Amino acid sequence: MRIAVLMALAFLLMACSTERQTEPQRTATEEMLVSSAADRAVGEIKLDVKGRSVFVDGSNYKGLDAEYTVAAVRARILKGGARLVSDRKAADLVVEMRNGAQSVDQKDFLIGIPTFDVPIPFAGSFKFPQVALYDRAEDIGVSKLSLADYNPATGAEVSSSGPVYGFAHQRRYKILLFIGWSNQDFRPDENAAAAGGD
Repeated sequence: MRIAVLMALAFLLMACSTERQTEPQRTATEEMLVSSAADRAVGEIKLDVKGRSVFVDGSNYKGLDAEYTVAAVRARILKGGARLVSDRKAADLVVEMRNGAQSVDQKDFLIGIPTFDVPIPFAGSFKFPQVALYDRAEDIGVSKLSLADYNPATGAEVSSSGPVYGFAHQRRYKILLFIGWSNQDFRPDENAAAAGGD
């Protein structure tokens, strides 16, 4: 009987599987800070493109989530009544993008004792936790974007837009060590979004 039980347990252990969870290099919050700032900057673009064939040149646009921003500019131009073309030779207007900044800034204000390492002889160190009477930490998504459009046949400038700016914020507060809250301006309430999807 014991042998049968042991064999059953061994079989169950062999049949167990583990789920591997990956941790991406960037958090979804960081990505949303950047993309929301880009959306707000793109929303400030003013170009007269109605009825024109437009080639969007994003080849020199670099930075975090550059592909997203280029696509957002394309969508903005489409909403302006233009037709997008994939070949600049077929365009009567080329829109060239340039990036002034697209990243996340961090600010922190603390009244209290910041975290620090306490050396322990022969054992390394111990990280002393932060003691916050008041702590305000802020992550700011920033996007600065400029556009120039020109006639591809002559190379002459038609107009330009920018620089335009977009910002997104997440703020975290802590008082008296344990009381904390946060607010942000770039994503909907998760509970409300889940309830709306039912």
